[in-house]
Amino acid sequence: MIPLTLRSATQIYVDASCCDIVRHLVDHPGLAALSWVRRTLERSLGDESREEFWRRNYGPVKRAAFALCSTPLPFSLVAEAVGLDWQRVRIACGQARMLYPDQAIGFSEVVERLEVLLGSDDNPFIEPLEAFLQERESLGVVIRDARMNRVVSAYFANRRSLAGARLISATQLRGEHRCETLALLGPCGWFPEYVLTAPRAATIYVLSYPWIHDRWKPGPLFLHNTKLRPSNAGHCVGRQPRLRHSTRAVQPIADNLDPEELLPMVVAASVRLQHESRAHPNSEHEEVTPARTCLLSGDLVVFLEAEEGSSSLIIDASELGHIQVRRVPNEELEPGMYLLLRTSGGGDYIAPLADRLMGDRAAESRRLQNLWKERLRTAAAARFGSQTQRDLAAHLAPEIRALGGARANENNVCYWMSRKCIKTRYIEDFGAILAFAGLNDQVEALWRSMEFVDRAHRRAGHVIRKMLLKRIAECSSEQLERDGYMQFDLGEQDGGSLAAFRIDSLLPEQCDVPAGRIGVPIGLED
Repeated sequence: MIPLTLRSATQIYVDASCCDIVRHLVDHPGLAALSWVRRTLERSLGDESREEFWRRNYGPVKRAAFALCSTPLPFSLVAEAVGLDWQRVRIACGQARMLYPDQAIGFSEVVERLEVLLGSDDNPFIEPLEAFLQERESLGVVIRDARMNRVVSAYFANRRSLAGARLISATQLRGEHRCETLALLGPCGWFPEYVLTAPRAATIYVLSYPWIHDRWKPGPLFLHNTKLRPSNAGHCVGRQPRLRHSTRAVQPIADNLDPEELLPMVVAASVRLQHESRAHPNSEHEEVTPARTCLLSGDLVVFLEAEEGSSSLIIDASELGHIQVRRVPNEELEPGMYLLLRTSGGGDYIAPLADRLMGDRAAESRRLQNLWKERLRTAAAARFGSQTQRDLAAHLAPEIRALGGARANENNVCYWMSRKCIKTRYIEDFGAILAFAGLNDQVEALWRSMEFVDRAHRRAGHVIRKMLLKRIAECSSEQLERDGYMQFDLGEQDGGSLAAFRIDSLLPEQCDVPAGRIGVPIGLED
């Protein structure tokens, strides 16, 4: 976010003193009917909506329905963007008839109405936006669902009547960004308070539906003393924006929906994260580590190391709008920062690059790495019989602890046996492993060799990271601030990709997660 200058701050006060907020109601009978049957279904579900069946099957349906209500795209383009798996949805409707007969009819009706709408090219937002642009040369548009930002931006660019519309995010409206006219798509309650109380535009249109109850209205931001003398009453900072209704507005109906009822399903984060940390298919082969949980834009979560001294890369936007990267201790991360994470590639590339960095010592170092692992597995199989790696690890853990490996639990031993592991974190654990494997006379030599391999892997990771950071430095921050997400690829250099995600919140509690899940974004809807 580009920080405020004195000049831009002054302009904000000017805008606030003359800003008009205009409620412009639009309507669509099909959307209204869909929204009502959704509310009926959700009220009948009650607490059952938190169950796994509804989270996995109704959650995507509700997100698609929300995109229809909040996105200025023809409904058929919304269908392409959300990519709803209709086969899975229809199967879920059949399952609901057996598992939840009382709610199955309502669920099927929601699905049927949604499918009809997604097959049409309607959208009640498009005509008003085109009309606004006929009166003005430019228009800023803010939508609630950041996942749709790129699709909407591309649609505006390709439609001549909307080419002057520019999609921006609420986050951008915290800084220096300003436009003459702004359009919010959806009720005021869908957007942060500062968008309306510290306006970055002279006119703000709020396009919403008559069946959504929008309670927001301007109110005082500073304490006001009613006992002040009239001579002092004029000393104030600007004034509240004016709120009026469009003359073309549709009259709202009496029994309308609360804005929060239309938002996508919100799952208890702590429950979902605990499930993710236990249920990941690779968790049985990895060392576990304490982690803190970080919720990211786009309904994603990431586990970050919680140990003292751990840190992460974040992105800062300079005053010129370019991107800068710096490292921040994990305990100092805050909402609004942009966390830089690896999203693809690079992992398979690290090993061959590490081999090149090791030079002539690579072949012997790899031989020694394979040696201690094979000897460990062979000794375990000879002692406990031919079993799965997980079962062997369960038998091995107490044996290695007895030999001085204090951190030898089932998960850690399983990870140490895997090909992914180079060495343990502490030499005491490594010595205990080698003692069981019959290599206790080679502990020092093997430890030095594995440290050499580990350093080569770390250097390879740093090389790839530098290539990626160089690519990042060449990019503008505008897309990142608009979407809350931005990916950076190395392309032909085959170094993989990094992505920056805006931090929405950080959970206070810690949890133990497999080491391989650290720094890996996880979808809360997956």
